[in-house]
Amino acid sequence: MIASVGQAAAPTSNGGLWSNTTTWVEGVLPVYLTTDARLTGGTTTVDDPDAAAKTVEVGRGATASLDVNAGGTLNANKVNVGTRTGGTGHLTINSGGTVNSVQKSIIGNSPGSLSTMTINSGGAWTAGGSLVIGGTSDALLTMNGGTITQNAQLEIGSGSG
Repeated sequence: MIASVGQAAAPTSNGGLWSNTTTWVEGVLPVYLTTDARLTGGTTTVDDPDAAAKTVEVGRGATASLDVNAGGTLNANKVNVGTRTGGTGHLTINSGGTVNSVQKSIIGNSPGSLSTMTINSGGAWTAGGSLVIGGTSDALLTMNGGTITQNAQLEIGSGSG
């Protein structure tokens, strides 16, 4: 089942596979440019070449992780990690995993949050909008041979966290 317009999908607290409807509280998958994906606990793993959402929030006021593995591609308007005060978000893009974002994405998005992003060898992020590492909180970027293709402004340590 796919989410309808205006509906926000949210994963269960223990995470799961992105492509599995039981991972999402409403039992529906988020839709590109239509529904948000709010990761509020556990680890959600992108295992689908067509995973998509309007905005992906990792660690929305809680601790959550997003792993993008081989064969997994996440297409989103924005990807924000460590959202809401007290949120801890971890994004890992592994070999063969890809993230594509269109608008401004922020790693370290809220005061008091903690965020990490790791891009391993063979993993890739293509950012159509600006990419901010350390927006308004602490953030750690680890590059283990992966790539970031930046088509707009890249800001590192621009925040006050």
